[in-house]
Amino acid sequence: MSLPAYRRFRAARRFRPVPEAFEARLLLSADPVDLGAFPLRNIGSENSILVRFREDAAIAEALNSIGGFVEETFPTGTRSVVIGRGLTPESAIARLSLRSDVIYAEPNARIERAGDVVPNDAQFGQLWGLNNRNNVDIDAPQAWGITQGAPVIVAVIDSGIDLKHPDLASKVWVNTAEVGGNRRDDDRNGYIDDVNGWNFVRNNANVQDENGHGSHIAGVIAAAGNNNYGVVGVNWNARILPLKFLDSSGSGSTEDAVAAIYYAVAKGARVINASWGGQGFSRSLNEAILYAASKNVVFVTAAGNETVDNDVRPSWPANYRHANTLSVTAVDRNGRLADFANWGVSTVDIAAPGVGITSTTPGRFSSYSGTSMAAPYVAGVASLVISTNPEFTAAQVVAAIRASAKPLESLQGRIATGGIVSASRALTAGIQTALGRPVVEAPPFDVDALEVALLSSEEFAIRSGSSAVGLVTGMYRTILGRDPEPSGIAAAVTSLSNGLSPDDLARNLQSSPEAARTKAARWFQSILGRTQSLEALKGSPEIGPWAALVEGGSKDADIQAALLSSTEFWLRSGSNSDGFTRALYRYVLDRDPESSAFQAWRAVTSSAASRHENVRWLLGSDEAKRVVTARMYRSTLGRSASTSQLVNDPGVIGWSERLVV
Repeated sequence: MSLPAYRRFRAARRFRPVPEAFEARLLLSADPVDLGAFPLRNIGSENSILVRFREDAAIAEALNSIGGFVEETFPTGTRSVVIGRGLTPESAIARLSLRSDVIYAEPNARIERAGDVVPNDAQFGQLWGLNNRNNVDIDAPQAWGITQGAPVIVAVIDSGIDLKHPDLASKVWVNTAEVGGNRRDDDRNGYIDDVNGWNFVRNNANVQDENGHGSHIAGVIAAAGNNNYGVVGVNWNARILPLKFLDSSGSGSTEDAVAAIYYAVAKGARVINASWGGQGFSRSLNEAILYAASKNVVFVTAAGNETVDNDVRPSWPANYRHANTLSVTAVDRNGRLADFANWGVSTVDIAAPGVGITSTTPGRFSSYSGTSMAAPYVAGVASLVISTNPEFTAAQVVAAIRASAKPLESLQGRIATGGIVSASRALTAGIQTALGRPVVEAPPFDVDALEVALLSSEEFAIRSGSSAVGLVTGMYRTILGRDPEPSGIAAAVTSLSNGLSPDDLARNLQSSPEAARTKAARWFQSILGRTQSLEALKGSPEIGPWAALVEGGSKDADIQAALLSSTEFWLRSGSNSDGFTRALYRYVLDRDPESSAFQAWRAVTSSAASRHENVRWLLGSDEAKRVVTARMYRSTLGRSASTSQLVNDPGVIGWSERLVV
């Protein structure tokens, strides 16, 4: 079965946009797929638990009580214990928890790959465009770990939709201002009974798909997710606004296409999918797309299926180049440009899966090929970006998608981005680009070097009383959080009198194990809100692993990022994205976030993994460096000015700029 040619006319000067010509279609049943062939994670041993003992002498007796043995011992003293036959992990943990010589016993719990969400839809294993073993896909599971989407309205201007399809019925847009079947224009928009969109072919409210093309596109964008049935779309929660302008043979008119665009904008669509093409440039169609741009509506088009260079032989509407447009070509599952697909380094933006794409069609599931199938992947990703950043302009959404394309060798020099759309990258690095932030993380700077410089300065010496004893005491308090013992003072003063420089003394103190524990303990107080005294925290076993990271040379910003993106900090800041963002900005930048920051951070707070990457970026920002420097001026040199005043001090700015490594 094939559709009419890609280009066709209804009458002189009036072209009839049609769906692209496809490769052969394979009609598929809804039989479930065995997901066992696609291993998703490593599973921990079902007969092992993790135990921490108070004393090594108690281990043998405790193990004997559960008939177990130690399989592995970790640096902090935690042990992986294999339990004896006849016991479940739960019963072994219960026995050990009653013992006074056991600090804790816990299950060796199953852990999934950070950030990945895999739905239970029966045919998910066939949807290579979402998740492919060779990584030629849109990185959907990783993106779903950030968001499964919001009810963003995506207009599918096409052949309609199967309103009764189990994977589509719940995703169809509903006009709540209209009462269906009463033959009145309740919302006074000129369309009677338009409860689920409009049929521009027959000028009525029946948007039922008679061709299959529109339903297939709708399924790629928003087929119901995690419903244990059929397929799944890119955005599980999007709302499809079906605007039918292609008839049963797949033909339509420019007039109807233009009218559909204006309708979509009026009804609140944020994304329009246009998987069709026609003959020649149309000023009216161009003006409609520009109008959509003025209302921040993203316009996604198929690049065309004539195997031509669109730079040389234009394809419309793909070649309309505006801030809100994305022209999409197709690749196969091996990452090759599809043999039917158009290209163009100046006119085609990005690629997406477009060969053998399984999706919804009236009453069934079918496999189609074409750039028509590639475009809705990009439309779906656009709706995900808008889900997490509803205040984004259309241009920002386009920028996020273009900047985050995943490079493919076959596309280099063929299309503008040289890559395939990536949902997860668009939601992370792409959003940073759209906000005007660098995608490449700023390098960390050496806080210890700043501390040494301040401690060995004349200003610190004067503040310390201009004496060797005062200098040593001040350094101990700053670096170790305590006063020195008399023997420590005597040794340090002797070393200074024998030629040891103040900066070398500071470095010697910084390199001590106690300094590492002090630094980690202070982070536990300031980031996690621990209320124990500094001395108590320094002696806590919990501090050991973090102090080891400091001693091992890990950058302060890397360790702080781990703590700031932890579940404990998330819970402390209210267990919601806005509370997290506010607490993060106050800790890192010593101020409340601007309103746009809340929108941006809502996109990256759904998991610790996604938080960590962006927290690390914030810690490496120029403002963060100035804040750290200003705080150290206050704590070390005793400056009385506020942090917000000091960040603009020339000395603070100079030090923060020089401390990049």
